Amino acid sequence: MVAINNVTDLTITHGVAVVTLDYPPVNALSPAVLEGMFEAITTALDDSKVAGILLTCDGRTFIAGADLKSLGKVQPKVDFFDLQARIETAAKPTVAALHGTALGGGLEVALTFHYRVAVPSARMGLPEVTLGLLPGGGGTQRLTRIVGAGAALDMLTTGRQVDATEALRLGLVDHLVPEDDLRGGALAYVRELIAAGAAPKRVRDLEGAIQADRDDPGLFDRFRAEHARRLRGLDAPQAIVRCVEAAVCLSFDEGLAVERREFGKLLHGPQSAALRHLFAAERAAQKIPDLAADAPPPALRTIGIVGNGELAAALSKRAAKAGYAVVESDGADLVILAAAPGDWVARLDTTLRPDTLIAITDGLENLDALPNRHPDRLLGLGFARPPHRLLEIVRGAATHPAALATAMQLAKKLGKAAVVTRPTGIASPLATILHRQVQGLAGAHAALMEFGFTEDVGGEDGGVPAADTLKRVLYPVVNEAARLLEQGIAARASDIDLAAVTGLGWPAHQGGPLFHADLIGLATVVAGLEAMGIAPTPLLLKLASAGRTFTGS
Repeated sequence: MVAINNVTDLTITHGVAVVTLDYPPVNALSPAVLEGMFEAITTALDDSKVAGILLTCDGRTFIAGADLKSLGKVQPKVDFFDLQARIETAAKPTVAALHGTALGGGLEVALTFHYRVAVPSARMGLPEVTLGLLPGGGGTQRLTRIVGAGAALDMLTTGRQVDATEALRLGLVDHLVPEDDLRGGALAYVRELIAAGAAPKRVRDLEGAIQADRDDPGLFDRFRAEHARRLRGLDAPQAIVRCVEAAVCLSFDEGLAVERREFGKLLHGPQSAALRHLFAAERAAQKIPDLAADAPPPALRTIGIVGNGELAAALSKRAAKAGYAVVESDGADLVILAAAPGDWVARLDTTLRPDTLIAITDGLENLDALPNRHPDRLLGLGFARPPHRLLEIVRGAATHPAALATAMQLAKKLGKAAVVTRPTGIASPLATILHRQVQGLAGAHAALMEFGFTEDVGGEDGGVPAADTLKRVLYPVVNEAARLLEQGIAARASDIDLAAVTGLGWPAHQGGPLFHADLIGLATVVAGLEAMGIAPTPLLLKLASAGRTFTGS
Protein backbone atom coordinates (compact mmCIF):
# COMPACT_ATOMS: atom_id res chain seq x y z
CA MET A 1 0.00 0.00 0.00
CA VAL A 2 1.24 3.48 -0.92
CA ALA A 3 0.01 6.59 0.89
CA ILE A 4 -0.63 9.13 -1.86
CA ASN A 5 -1.51 11.81 0.69
CA ASN A 6 -3.13 11.94 4.12
CA VAL A 7 -6.57 10.97 2.76
CA THR A 8 -5.71 8.68 -0.17
CA ASP A 9 -4.06 5.26 -0.38
CA LEU A 10 -3.19 3.16 -3.44
CA THR A 11 -2.91 -0.63 -3.33
CA ILE A 12 -2.21 -2.84 -6.34
CA THR A 13 -3.46 -6.40 -6.01
CA HIS A 14 -3.49 -8.99 -8.80
CA GLY A 15 -3.65 -6.39 -11.55
CA VAL A 16 -6.25 -4.15 -9.89
CA ALA A 17 -5.32 -0.73 -8.52
CA VAL A 18 -7.49 0.02 -5.48
CA VAL A 19 -7.74 3.73 -4.64
CA THR A 20 -9.08 4.24 -1.11
CA LEU A 21 -10.30 7.57 0.26
CA ASP A 22 -10.53 8.19 4.00
CA TYR A 23 -11.63 11.72 4.88
CA PRO A 24 -14.06 11.58 7.82
CA PRO A 25 -16.85 12.06 8.39
CA VAL A 26 -18.31 11.78 4.87
CA ASN A 27 -15.35 11.72 2.44
CA ALA A 28 -16.35 15.14 1.11
CA LEU A 29 -14.63 16.55 -1.97
CA SER A 30 -11.87 18.51 -0.25
CA PRO A 31 -8.80 19.73 -2.15
CA ALA A 32 -6.81 16.83 -0.64
CA VAL A 33 -9.40 14.30 -1.85
CA LEU A 34 -9.34 15.74 -5.38
CA GLU A 35 -5.55 15.82 -5.47
CA GLY A 36 -5.17 12.35 -3.97
CA MET A 37 -7.63 10.77 -6.42
CA PHE A 38 -6.00 12.44 -9.40
CA GLU A 39 -2.48 11.34 -8.45
CA ALA A 40 -3.51 7.80 -7.51
CA ILE A 41 -5.45 7.23 -10.74
CA THR A 42 -2.65 8.75 -12.81
CA THR A 43 -0.15 6.43 -11.11
CA ALA A 44 -2.37 3.43 -11.80
CA LEU A 45 -2.83 4.35 -15.45
CA ASP A 46 0.93 4.66 -15.91
CA ASP A 47 1.59 1.24 -14.35
CA SER A 48 1.71 -1.49 -16.99
CA LYS A 49 0.89 -4.14 -14.36
CA VAL A 50 -2.50 -2.52 -13.68
CA ALA A 51 -5.40 -3.73 -15.82
CA GLY A 52 -8.29 -2.09 -13.94
CA ILE A 53 -8.93 0.60 -11.32
CA LEU A 54 -11.31 0.53 -8.35
CA LEU A 55 -12.30 3.49 -6.16
CA THR A 56 -13.53 2.77 -2.63
CA CYS A 57 -14.13 4.91 0.44
CA ASP A 58 -13.50 4.00 4.05
CA GLY A 59 -15.96 5.04 6.74
CA ARG A 60 -19.71 5.21 6.59
CA THR A 61 -20.18 6.54 3.07
CA PHE A 62 -18.91 7.10 -0.44
CA ILE A 63 -18.17 10.71 -1.39
CA ALA A 64 -21.19 12.56 -0.01
CA GLY A 65 -20.69 15.86 -1.85
CA ALA A 66 -18.77 19.11 -1.58
CA ASP A 67 -16.58 19.91 1.42
CA LEU A 68 -18.24 22.89 3.09
CA LYS A 69 -15.30 23.29 5.49
CA SER A 70 -12.84 24.16 2.71
CA LEU A 71 -15.23 25.82 0.27
CA GLY A 72 -13.69 29.08 -0.85
CA LYS A 73 -10.79 28.78 1.61
CA VAL A 74 -8.30 26.49 -0.13
CA GLN A 75 -7.79 26.45 -3.88
CA PRO A 76 -7.26 22.83 -5.01
CA LYS A 77 -4.27 22.12 -7.21
CA VAL A 78 -6.42 19.77 -9.27
CA ASP A 79 -9.44 21.02 -11.17
CA PHE A 80 -12.63 18.97 -10.67
CA PHE A 81 -13.18 18.73 -14.42
CA ASP A 82 -9.59 17.60 -15.01
CA LEU A 83 -10.14 14.79 -12.50
CA GLN A 84 -13.32 13.76 -14.28
CA ALA A 85 -11.57 13.76 -17.64
CA ARG A 86 -8.71 11.66 -16.28
CA ILE A 87 -11.17 9.02 -15.03
CA GLU A 88 -13.50 9.06 -18.03
CA THR A 89 -10.83 8.92 -20.73
CA ALA A 90 -8.84 6.17 -18.99
CA ALA A 91 -7.85 3.34 -21.33
CA LYS A 92 -8.33 0.83 -18.51
CA PRO A 93 -11.76 0.02 -17.02
CA THR A 94 -12.54 2.09 -13.93
CA VAL A 95 -15.09 1.10 -11.27
CA ALA A 96 -16.56 3.12 -8.39
CA ALA A 97 -17.81 1.18 -5.34
CA LEU A 98 -20.71 2.98 -3.64
CA HIS A 99 -22.02 2.69 -0.10
CA GLY A 100 -23.81 5.08 2.22
CA THR A 101 -24.83 8.10 0.16
CA ALA A 102 -23.38 9.27 -3.14
CA LEU A 103 -24.81 12.77 -3.49
CA GLY A 104 -24.09 15.86 -5.54
CA GLY A 105 -20.46 16.09 -6.55
CA GLY A 106 -19.87 12.61 -5.15
CA LEU A 107 -22.29 11.07 -7.63
CA GLU A 108 -20.91 13.28 -10.39
CA VAL A 109 -17.50 11.74 -9.74
CA ALA A 110 -18.99 8.24 -9.78
CA LEU A 111 -20.70 8.94 -13.11
CA THR A 112 -17.33 9.52 -14.77
CA PHE A 113 -16.23 5.98 -13.87
CA HIS A 114 -16.92 3.41 -16.56
CA TYR A 115 -18.81 1.12 -14.18
CA ARG A 116 -20.45 1.47 -10.77
CA VAL A 117 -21.23 -1.14 -8.12
CA ALA A 118 -23.14 -0.59 -4.88
CA VAL A 119 -24.28 -2.32 -1.73
CA PRO A 120 -28.09 -2.68 -1.42
CA SER A 121 -28.36 0.04 1.25
CA ALA A 122 -26.62 2.71 -0.84
CA ARG A 123 -28.52 5.81 -1.91
CA MET A 124 -27.77 8.18 -4.76
CA GLY A 125 -28.99 11.59 -5.87
CA LEU A 126 -28.27 15.04 -7.21
CA PRO A 127 -30.06 17.34 -4.72
CA GLU A 128 -28.60 20.66 -5.87
CA VAL A 129 -32.04 21.97 -6.85
CA THR A 130 -32.90 22.23 -3.14
CA LEU A 131 -30.23 24.95 -2.92
CA GLY A 132 -31.43 26.71 -6.05
CA LEU A 133 -28.63 25.20 -8.13
CA LEU A 134 -28.10 22.41 -10.63
CA PRO A 135 -25.33 19.80 -10.77
CA GLY A 136 -22.45 21.75 -12.28
CA GLY A 137 -20.02 18.86 -12.78
CA GLY A 138 -21.69 17.21 -15.75
CA GLY A 139 -24.46 15.66 -13.67
CA THR A 140 -27.33 16.82 -15.87
CA GLN A 141 -25.60 15.48 -18.98
CA ARG A 142 -24.32 12.13 -17.73
CA LEU A 143 -27.41 11.23 -15.71
CA THR A 144 -29.63 11.86 -18.74
CA ARG A 145 -27.44 9.70 -20.99
CA ILE A 146 -27.69 6.84 -18.49
CA VAL A 147 -31.33 6.90 -17.38
CA GLY A 148 -33.08 8.89 -20.12
CA ALA A 149 -34.75 12.28 -20.00
CA GLY A 150 -37.88 11.26 -18.07
CA ALA A 151 -36.08 9.72 -15.10
CA ALA A 152 -33.44 12.46 -15.16
CA LEU A 153 -36.06 15.22 -15.05
CA ASP A 154 -37.76 13.49 -12.13
CA MET A 155 -34.57 13.15 -10.10
CA LEU A 156 -33.02 16.49 -10.98
CA THR A 157 -36.01 18.83 -10.63
CA THR A 158 -37.02 17.35 -7.27
CA GLY A 159 -33.63 16.37 -5.81
CA ARG A 160 -35.07 12.90 -5.17
CA GLN A 161 -32.66 10.18 -4.06
CA VAL A 162 -32.89 6.61 -5.33
CA ASP A 163 -31.92 3.42 -3.54
CA ALA A 164 -29.55 0.85 -5.00
CA THR A 165 -32.35 -1.37 -6.33
CA GLU A 166 -33.89 1.48 -8.31
CA ALA A 167 -30.44 2.63 -9.40
CA LEU A 168 -29.74 -0.84 -10.79
CA ARG A 169 -33.05 -0.82 -12.68
CA LEU A 170 -32.29 2.61 -14.12
CA GLY A 171 -28.74 1.63 -15.10
CA LEU A 172 -27.23 4.10 -12.67
CA VAL A 173 -25.26 1.21 -11.16
CA ASP A 174 -24.18 -1.90 -13.04
CA HIS A 175 -24.01 -4.46 -10.26
CA LEU A 176 -24.95 -4.97 -6.60
CA VAL A 177 -22.43 -6.48 -4.18
CA PRO A 178 -22.96 -8.01 -0.72
CA GLU A 179 -23.78 -5.51 2.02
CA ASP A 180 -21.00 -6.82 4.26
CA ASP A 181 -18.34 -7.19 1.57
CA LEU A 182 -18.22 -4.07 -0.57
CA ARG A 183 -14.49 -4.23 -1.24
CA GLY A 184 -14.41 -7.97 -1.93
CA GLY A 185 -17.47 -7.87 -4.16
CA ALA A 186 -16.20 -4.83 -6.05
CA LEU A 187 -12.76 -6.41 -6.58
CA ALA A 188 -14.39 -9.55 -7.93
CA TYR A 189 -16.43 -7.45 -10.35
CA VAL A 190 -13.35 -5.61 -11.63
CA ARG A 191 -11.58 -8.93 -12.20
CA GLU A 192 -14.60 -10.22 -14.11
CA LEU A 193 -14.43 -7.17 -16.36
CA ILE A 194 -10.72 -7.69 -16.96
CA ALA A 195 -11.17 -11.40 -17.69
CA ALA A 196 -13.97 -10.65 -20.15
CA GLY A 197 -11.86 -8.02 -21.89
CA ALA A 198 -14.50 -5.39 -21.18
CA ALA A 199 -13.78 -2.05 -22.76
CA PRO A 200 -14.19 1.24 -20.91
CA LYS A 201 -17.87 2.32 -21.00
CA ARG A 202 -17.76 6.10 -21.16
CA VAL A 203 -21.02 7.73 -20.17
CA ARG A 204 -20.36 10.67 -22.47
CA ASP A 205 -20.60 8.28 -25.44
CA LEU A 206 -23.85 6.56 -24.42
CA GLU A 207 -26.77 7.14 -26.79
CA GLY A 208 -29.24 4.32 -26.12
CA ALA A 209 -31.29 5.88 -23.32
CA ILE A 210 -31.75 9.21 -25.11
CA GLN A 211 -32.47 7.94 -28.61
CA ALA A 212 -36.19 7.52 -27.87
CA ASP A 213 -36.20 11.00 -26.34
CA ARG A 214 -34.78 12.42 -29.57
CA ASP A 215 -37.64 10.83 -31.45
CA ASP A 216 -40.20 12.60 -29.22
CA PRO A 217 -40.03 16.32 -30.11
CA GLY A 218 -42.86 17.25 -27.72
CA LEU A 219 -41.27 15.65 -24.64
CA PHE A 220 -39.99 18.80 -22.96
CA ASP A 221 -42.97 21.00 -23.79
CA ARG A 222 -45.23 18.36 -22.22
CA PHE A 223 -43.08 18.22 -19.10
CA ARG A 224 -43.19 21.99 -18.73
CA ALA A 225 -46.96 22.02 -19.16
CA GLU A 226 -47.61 19.12 -16.78
CA HIS A 227 -45.38 20.60 -14.08
CA ALA A 228 -46.11 24.28 -14.71
CA ARG A 229 -47.39 24.94 -11.20
CA ARG A 230 -44.41 23.26 -9.52
CA LEU A 231 -41.89 25.04 -11.77
CA ARG A 232 -43.57 28.46 -11.68
CA GLY A 233 -41.17 31.20 -10.71
CA LEU A 234 -38.34 28.81 -9.81
CA ASP A 235 -35.10 29.39 -11.68
CA ALA A 236 -33.24 26.16 -10.86
CA PRO A 237 -35.75 23.53 -12.04
CA GLN A 238 -36.42 25.52 -15.21
CA ALA A 239 -32.68 25.67 -15.91
CA ILE A 240 -32.43 21.93 -15.25
CA VAL A 241 -35.09 21.25 -17.89
CA ARG A 242 -33.05 23.26 -20.39
CA CYS A 243 -29.92 21.29 -19.48
CA VAL A 244 -31.62 17.91 -19.89
CA GLU A 245 -33.03 19.11 -23.19
CA ALA A 246 -29.48 20.01 -24.23
CA ALA A 247 -28.29 16.53 -23.22
CA VAL A 248 -30.84 15.01 -25.58
CA CYS A 249 -30.57 17.43 -28.49
CA LEU A 250 -26.91 18.46 -28.53
CA SER A 251 -23.52 16.79 -28.43
CA PHE A 252 -22.07 15.95 -25.03
CA ASP A 253 -19.61 18.84 -25.06
CA GLU A 254 -22.27 21.30 -26.23
CA GLY A 255 -24.55 20.08 -23.45
CA LEU A 256 -21.77 20.55 -20.90
CA ALA A 257 -21.34 24.14 -22.08
CA VAL A 258 -25.07 24.76 -21.55
CA GLU A 259 -24.89 23.21 -18.07
CA ARG A 260 -21.93 25.35 -17.02
CA ARG A 261 -23.56 28.52 -18.32
CA GLU A 262 -26.83 27.77 -16.51
CA PHE A 263 -24.97 26.82 -13.32
CA GLY A 264 -23.11 30.12 -13.31
CA LYS A 265 -26.31 32.13 -13.64
CA LEU A 266 -27.95 30.24 -10.79
CA LEU A 267 -24.91 30.46 -8.52
CA HIS A 268 -24.92 34.25 -8.69
CA GLY A 269 -28.69 34.63 -8.65
CA PRO A 270 -30.94 35.69 -5.75
CA GLN A 271 -32.93 32.45 -5.51
CA SER A 272 -29.90 30.28 -4.81
CA ALA A 273 -28.66 32.85 -2.31
CA ALA A 274 -32.05 32.66 -0.57
CA LEU A 275 -32.12 28.86 -0.44
CA ARG A 276 -28.52 28.63 0.75
CA HIS A 277 -29.38 31.19 3.43
CA LEU A 278 -32.19 28.94 4.64
CA PHE A 279 -29.94 25.88 4.56
CA ALA A 280 -27.48 27.71 6.82
CA ALA A 281 -30.36 29.05 8.94
CA GLU A 282 -31.62 25.57 9.76
CA ARG A 283 -28.15 24.58 10.91
CA ALA A 284 -27.64 27.76 12.92
CA ALA A 285 -31.01 27.34 14.64
CA GLN A 286 -29.79 24.10 16.21
CA LYS A 287 -27.18 26.03 18.20
CA ILE A 288 -28.78 26.80 21.54
CA PRO A 289 -27.95 30.24 23.00
CA ASP A 290 -26.11 30.07 26.34
CA LEU A 291 -25.15 26.41 25.82
CA ALA A 292 -21.58 25.38 25.08
CA ALA A 293 -21.29 24.05 21.53
CA ASP A 294 -19.68 20.83 22.75
CA ALA A 295 -22.17 20.20 25.58
CA PRO A 296 -24.13 17.02 24.81
CA PRO A 297 -27.88 17.24 25.46
CA PRO A 298 -29.35 14.95 28.12
CA ALA A 299 -30.28 11.54 26.74
CA LEU A 300 -33.85 11.38 25.49
CA ARG A 301 -35.13 7.82 25.21
CA THR A 302 -38.65 7.80 26.66
CA ILE A 303 -41.55 10.17 26.06
CA GLY A 304 -44.85 10.44 27.90
CA ILE A 305 -47.76 12.08 26.11
CA VAL A 306 -50.73 13.46 28.05
CA GLY A 307 -53.94 13.98 26.10
CA ASN A 308 -56.40 12.06 23.96
CA GLY A 309 -56.93 14.33 20.97
CA GLU A 310 -55.55 14.33 17.43
CA LEU A 311 -52.27 15.95 18.44
CA ALA A 312 -51.64 13.37 21.18
CA ALA A 313 -52.33 10.50 18.79
CA ALA A 314 -50.13 12.00 16.06
CA LEU A 315 -47.27 12.66 18.48
CA SER A 316 -47.43 9.14 19.91
CA LYS A 317 -47.24 7.67 16.43
CA ARG A 318 -44.42 9.92 15.24
CA ALA A 319 -42.38 9.52 18.43
CA ALA A 320 -42.58 5.73 18.21
CA LYS A 321 -41.64 5.84 14.53
CA ALA A 322 -38.63 8.02 15.41
CA GLY A 323 -37.39 5.34 17.82
CA TYR A 324 -38.61 6.71 21.15
CA ALA A 325 -40.37 4.56 23.72
CA VAL A 326 -43.77 6.08 24.45
CA VAL A 327 -44.40 5.35 28.13
CA GLU A 328 -46.44 6.43 31.14
CA SER A 329 -45.55 9.90 32.37
CA ASP A 330 -43.83 8.81 35.58
CA GLY A 331 -41.23 6.83 33.63
CA ALA A 332 -40.52 9.40 30.91
CA ASP A 333 -37.53 11.62 30.19
CA LEU A 334 -39.91 14.13 28.60
CA VAL A 335 -43.64 14.59 29.13
CA ILE A 336 -45.56 16.43 26.40
CA LEU A 337 -48.91 17.94 27.36
CA ALA A 338 -50.88 17.56 24.12
CA ALA A 339 -53.84 19.33 25.71
CA ALA A 340 -54.62 22.55 27.54
CA PRO A 341 -52.18 22.73 30.48
CA GLY A 342 -54.85 23.56 33.09
CA ASP A 343 -53.54 22.25 36.41
CA TRP A 344 -51.58 19.48 34.70
CA VAL A 345 -48.22 21.20 35.12
CA ALA A 346 -48.68 21.59 38.87
CA ARG A 347 -49.84 17.98 39.20
CA LEU A 348 -46.96 16.61 37.16
CA ASP A 349 -44.53 18.76 39.10
CA THR A 350 -45.26 16.72 42.22
CA THR A 351 -45.16 13.26 40.61
CA LEU A 352 -42.38 13.32 38.02
CA ARG A 353 -38.68 12.82 38.55
CA PRO A 354 -36.90 16.14 39.08
CA ASP A 355 -34.98 15.67 35.82
CA THR A 356 -38.05 14.93 33.67
CA LEU A 357 -38.77 17.72 31.21
CA ILE A 358 -42.30 19.07 30.82
CA ALA A 359 -43.42 20.57 27.50
CA ILE A 360 -46.76 22.26 26.94
CA THR A 361 -48.27 22.61 23.46
CA ASP A 362 -51.15 24.99 24.17
CA GLY A 363 -51.28 28.40 25.81
CA LEU A 364 -47.59 28.94 25.06
CA GLU A 365 -47.82 32.68 25.66
CA ASN A 366 -48.60 31.91 29.32
CA LEU A 367 -45.65 29.57 29.87
CA ASP A 368 -44.00 31.72 32.53
CA ALA A 369 -47.24 32.06 34.50
CA LEU A 370 -47.67 28.32 35.05
CA PRO A 371 -47.01 27.17 38.65
CA ASN A 372 -43.97 24.93 38.79
CA ARG A 373 -41.36 24.26 41.45
CA HIS A 374 -38.83 23.40 38.74
CA PRO A 375 -39.26 26.08 36.05
CA ASP A 376 -35.88 25.20 34.57
CA ARG A 377 -37.38 22.01 33.11
CA LEU A 378 -40.51 23.64 31.68
CA LEU A 379 -40.72 24.61 28.00
CA GLY A 380 -43.20 24.85 25.16
CA LEU A 381 -43.51 23.07 21.83
CA GLY A 382 -45.46 24.95 19.18
CA PHE A 383 -46.25 22.61 16.29
CA ALA A 384 -47.26 24.31 13.05
CA ARG A 385 -50.27 22.88 11.28
CA PRO A 386 -49.50 20.38 8.50
CA PRO A 387 -48.07 20.55 5.93
CA HIS A 388 -45.78 23.07 7.59
CA ARG A 389 -42.85 21.51 9.43
CA LEU A 390 -42.01 24.31 11.87
CA LEU A 391 -41.60 23.48 15.54
CA GLU A 392 -41.19 26.51 17.80
CA ILE A 393 -39.33 25.54 20.97
CA VAL A 394 -40.58 28.05 23.50
CA ARG A 395 -38.14 29.18 26.14
CA GLY A 396 -39.46 30.40 29.46
CA ALA A 397 -37.65 32.88 31.68
CA ALA A 398 -36.03 30.03 33.65
CA THR A 399 -35.85 27.22 31.06
CA HIS A 400 -32.43 25.58 31.17
CA PRO A 401 -30.50 25.61 27.87
CA ALA A 402 -29.99 21.83 28.15
CA ALA A 403 -33.77 21.38 28.08
CA LEU A 404 -33.89 23.36 24.85
CA ALA A 405 -31.12 21.20 23.40
CA THR A 406 -33.13 18.09 24.24
CA ALA A 407 -36.17 19.53 22.48
CA MET A 408 -34.02 20.37 19.47
CA GLN A 409 -32.84 16.75 19.40
CA LEU A 410 -36.48 15.65 19.41
CA ALA A 411 -37.34 18.05 16.59
CA LYS A 412 -34.56 16.69 14.41
CA LYS A 413 -35.71 13.10 14.87
CA LEU A 414 -39.30 14.10 14.10
CA GLY A 415 -38.18 15.78 10.87
CA LYS A 416 -39.09 19.27 12.04
CA ALA A 417 -37.43 22.61 11.35
CA ALA A 418 -37.02 24.03 14.84
CA VAL A 419 -36.29 27.47 16.22
CA VAL A 420 -36.02 28.64 19.82
CA THR A 421 -38.36 31.51 20.65
CA ARG A 422 -39.77 33.39 23.61
CA PRO A 423 -43.41 32.71 24.58
CA THR A 424 -45.02 35.09 22.06
CA GLY A 425 -43.59 33.01 19.23
CA ILE A 426 -42.47 34.03 15.76
CA ALA A 427 -44.89 32.58 13.22
CA SER A 428 -48.10 33.78 14.88
CA PRO A 429 -47.19 37.50 15.09
CA LEU A 430 -45.99 37.43 11.48
CA ALA A 431 -49.17 35.68 10.34
CA THR A 432 -51.30 38.25 12.16
CA ILE A 433 -49.67 41.13 10.31
CA LEU A 434 -49.77 39.32 6.97
CA HIS A 435 -53.48 38.54 7.24
CA ARG A 436 -54.26 42.05 8.45
CA GLN A 437 -52.49 43.63 5.48
CA VAL A 438 -54.29 41.59 2.82
CA GLN A 439 -57.79 42.29 4.13
CA GLY A 440 -59.72 44.37 1.61
CA LEU A 441 -56.63 44.99 -0.53
CA ALA A 442 -57.52 44.48 -4.18
CA GLY A 443 -55.04 42.29 -6.03
CA ALA A 444 -53.32 41.11 -2.84
CA HIS A 445 -54.03 37.44 -3.50
CA ALA A 446 -52.64 37.60 -7.03
CA ALA A 447 -49.59 39.55 -5.87
CA LEU A 448 -48.74 36.96 -3.21
CA MET A 449 -49.22 34.07 -5.64
CA GLU A 450 -46.89 35.80 -8.09
CA PHE A 451 -44.36 36.31 -5.28
CA GLY A 452 -44.40 32.58 -4.64
CA PHE A 453 -46.93 31.85 -1.90
CA THR A 454 -48.67 28.58 -2.71
CA GLU A 455 -51.55 28.74 -0.22
CA ASP A 456 -54.32 31.24 0.25
CA VAL A 457 -53.55 33.77 2.97
CA GLY A 458 -56.68 35.78 2.29
CA GLY A 459 -57.09 39.05 0.49
CA GLU A 460 -59.17 40.04 -2.50
CA ASP A 461 -59.11 37.51 -5.34
CA GLY A 462 -60.17 39.97 -8.00
CA GLY A 463 -58.31 42.89 -9.46
CA VAL A 464 -54.91 43.40 -10.94
CA PRO A 465 -52.24 44.12 -8.33
CA ALA A 466 -51.09 47.71 -8.29
CA ALA A 467 -47.38 48.43 -8.45
CA ASP A 468 -47.19 48.84 -4.67
CA THR A 469 -49.58 46.02 -3.64
CA LEU A 470 -46.82 43.61 -2.66
CA LYS A 471 -45.00 46.31 -0.72
CA ARG A 472 -48.18 47.15 1.22
CA VAL A 473 -48.46 43.51 2.26
CA LEU A 474 -44.84 42.53 2.89
CA TYR A 475 -43.14 45.65 4.28
CA PRO A 476 -45.23 45.59 7.50
CA VAL A 477 -44.33 41.89 7.88
CA VAL A 478 -40.66 42.86 7.62
CA ASN A 479 -41.23 45.55 10.25
CA GLU A 480 -42.83 43.00 12.59
CA ALA A 481 -39.94 40.60 12.00
CA ALA A 482 -37.52 43.38 12.95
CA ARG A 483 -39.52 43.99 16.14
CA LEU A 484 -39.34 40.30 17.08
CA LEU A 485 -35.58 40.38 16.65
CA GLU A 486 -35.20 43.67 18.49
CA GLN A 487 -37.20 42.43 21.48
CA GLY A 488 -35.30 39.15 21.73
CA ILE A 489 -38.27 36.97 20.78
CA ALA A 490 -35.89 35.33 18.32
CA ALA A 491 -32.16 34.96 18.79
CA ARG A 492 -31.20 35.44 15.15
CA ALA A 493 -32.54 37.05 12.00
CA SER A 494 -32.12 33.70 10.27
CA ASP A 495 -34.39 32.05 12.88
CA ILE A 496 -37.18 34.41 11.85
CA ASP A 497 -36.67 33.66 8.17
CA LEU A 498 -36.68 29.92 8.85
CA ALA A 499 -39.88 30.20 10.88
CA ALA A 500 -41.58 32.27 8.18
CA VAL A 501 -40.74 29.76 5.46
CA THR A 502 -41.49 26.57 7.39
CA GLY A 503 -44.44 27.85 9.41
CA LEU A 504 -46.06 30.66 7.46
CA GLY A 505 -45.65 29.54 3.85
CA TRP A 506 -43.27 32.33 2.86
CA PRO A 507 -41.73 31.05 -0.40
CA ALA A 508 -38.37 29.43 0.25
CA HIS A 509 -36.81 30.89 -2.89
CA GLN A 510 -37.51 34.36 -1.46
CA GLY A 511 -35.47 33.55 1.66
CA GLY A 512 -37.75 34.87 4.41
CA PRO A 513 -38.84 38.42 5.32
CA LEU A 514 -35.51 39.70 6.64
CA PHE A 515 -33.48 38.18 3.81
CA HIS A 516 -35.96 39.70 1.36
CA ALA A 517 -35.62 43.09 3.05
CA ASP A 518 -31.84 42.91 2.81
CA LEU A 519 -32.09 42.04 -0.87
CA ILE A 520 -34.26 45.01 -1.82
CA GLY A 521 -32.48 47.36 0.58
CA LEU A 522 -33.45 48.37 4.10
CA ALA A 523 -33.59 52.04 3.14
CA THR A 524 -36.19 51.14 0.51
CA VAL A 525 -38.26 49.30 3.13
CA VAL A 526 -38.03 52.24 5.55
CA ALA A 527 -39.18 54.68 2.87
CA GLY A 528 -42.05 52.39 1.92
CA LEU A 529 -43.23 52.03 5.52
CA GLU A 530 -43.10 55.77 6.11
CA ALA A 531 -45.10 56.34 2.92
CA MET A 532 -47.78 54.03 4.36
CA GLY A 533 -47.78 55.94 7.65
CA ILE A 534 -46.17 53.05 9.55
CA ALA A 535 -43.31 53.82 11.91
CA PRO A 536 -40.27 51.61 11.21
CA THR A 537 -38.87 49.84 14.25
CA PRO A 538 -35.76 51.38 15.81
CA LEU A 539 -33.64 48.38 14.76
CA LEU A 540 -34.75 48.68 11.14
CA LEU A 541 -34.01 52.41 11.16
CA LYS A 542 -30.61 51.85 12.76
CA LEU A 543 -29.51 49.22 10.27
CA ALA A 544 -30.83 51.17 7.29
CA SER A 545 -29.06 54.38 8.30
CA ALA A 546 -25.80 52.49 8.82
CA GLY A 547 -26.06 50.71 5.48
CA ARG A 548 -26.09 47.34 7.22
CA THR A 549 -28.29 44.27 6.80
CA PHE A 550 -30.10 41.74 8.98
CA THR A 551 -28.58 38.62 7.49
CA GLY A 552 -25.26 39.68 6.01
CA SER A 553 -26.60 39.07 2.50
